[in-house]
Amino acid sequence: ENASNLLVDVAEKTKEAGQKGILEYEIKKIEKEIENLLPVLGSEVYSGFREKKLEISKDFQEIHGLLEEIQKKEKLMAKKEKELEGVGTN
Repeated sequence: ENASNLLVDVAEKTKEAGQKGILEYEIKKIEKEIENLLPVLGSEVYSGFREKKLEISKDFQEIHGLLEEIQKKEKLMAKKEKELEGVGTN
């Protein structure tokens, strides 16, 4: 019976470690995607101002899509971090 309990414990710990590893990987991937979007956003804003075609008050739509995408990824990353915190706390 003790061996059986030990095997169950080992299986649960292995499953938790796998879940944590997957979530950590997904979080890092999302962080990298956000990092890759930020230079694009900066470039769009800079180009708009340099070419005097961008005024935040009226032409905000030019960068709005990038900002939305970054916000979506930040929310997804926060969700994954919350899931990661919950792994193994059952």
